[in-house]
Amino acid sequence: MNSKLKELNVEFLFQAILKLETIEECYKFFEDLCTVPELRALSQRFLVAKMLDDHIVYSDIVAKTGASTATISRVNRSLNYGNDGYRILRGWKRTMSYNTFAGFYDELTDDISYPRRAAYFDRVIQKFHPGASILLDLACGTGSLSIELARLGYDVVGTDASQQMLSEAMLKKEIALYGENFEREEPSDPGIAKLLFLCQPMQELDMYGTLDAAVCALDSLNHVTDPQVVQRIFDRVSLFLNPGAVFVFDVNSVYKHREVLGNNVFVFDREDVYCVWQNSLQPDGVQVQMDLDFFAYHEDDDTYTRTSESFCERAYTDGEIRQFIEKSGLKLVAAYAADSFDPVEEKTQRIVYVAQK
Repeated sequence: MNSKLKELNVEFLFQAILKLETIEECYKFFEDLCTVPELRALSQRFLVAKMLDDHIVYSDIVAKTGASTATISRVNRSLNYGNDGYRILRGWKRTMSYNTFAGFYDELTDDISYPRRAAYFDRVIQKFHPGASILLDLACGTGSLSIELARLGYDVVGTDASQQMLSEAMLKKEIALYGENFEREEPSDPGIAKLLFLCQPMQELDMYGTLDAAVCALDSLNHVTDPQVVQRIFDRVSLFLNPGAVFVFDVNSVYKHREVLGNNVFVFDREDVYCVWQNSLQPDGVQVQMDLDFFAYHEDDDTYTRTSESFCERAYTDGEIRQFIEKSGLKLVAAYAADSFDPVEEKTQRIVYVAQK
């Protein structure tokens, strides 16, 4: 809770609100207390929260409420990463899956050029399976790569286990189609318009049809620390690949976990968030415990809110990766140093594997 908000004057107001018993009393009280625009702004935010929780698409929220994308984003962040205030009144339940990380993911990865990464994956896919068109972006996160792959002409399905990540992805899709303030009436890109996001854990992948290609980027597989679960992921991907289709994925190497991430601390200082990222290399030498503390800045009252997130990543050896591929019925056709066609070396930090059905 915001400590600057908690004061006697505010508590006096809340005590008064608690005494209101009817809708008519509320109308009389708030009409005297607030201007019409102030009251409408408050009611708009609450309606936006309800529609977000009901999984209404952003363009429909704008059309019904008139809220700006900035307002929708602010409400969405409060709904998913705030004090659960909206949920007290509506009985909503928060899904605990990378809640905090989802809200700041894009700010912490703003050094990544998704158009360049999409172009690289496109070159790899077309090298081994020319003409591939139907593509899965596995563990798509906030959808940046999915959108860029759709721009390149792929029919993309993005899947992720985090509703919060997908909420951010849906907002990006709507903005890409209709503009920052939804100023365009018609979608700008038919490929992005067809982009579909599904909430699914990787090991429970369930497609409506078969695929020409699948990608899994930015060490998503390292977040799965149980080898048996990783094997199920490969099995599920293989099940939906057409003959000749490719699975292109990257992983952090054992070298990176031991020598780069290890027992190190990283600090990210962005415009709206300050993050302290503390790593602890586990005794097995391949797992790294990651503890993140976020300090989000609130410009309206010049305060920071601290939230935390913890998860673990595991590096897999080249032999383990090859075993996952072989057991799933796929064949390893290439391995490259990240974002290149260069061979893997001893100190390569991120490895791109290409497996084919």
